[in-house]
Amino acid sequence: MNLPATVTGNLSYIYDAGVDKLKKVSGTVTTDYIDGIQYSGNSIQLIQTEVGIARRNGTSYSYEYNLSDDLGNTRVTFYKNPGGGLEVL
Repeated sequence: MNLPATVTGNLSYIYDAGVDKLKKVSGTVTTDYIDGIQYSGNSIQLIQTEVGIARRNGTSYSYEYNLSDDLGNTRVTFYKNPGGGLEVL
């Protein structure tokens, strides 16, 4: 499928037969990709949802929401900042 297996230096990728990325190894850091969840080591770093993503922020998660048009293209991404207001990214 013409996907990169390695990149010059110390970076490699592993894909399944359906060309979904399963793992990225960069030096000593390994990132696993399983069903929309991104793991770094044994901890969840990012969760993809149908309306956006949840990013790990210390011991909690910050949520980013996407507003899409009728074709499914993302038009605006925003999140709730620590002050309680909405902020466009």
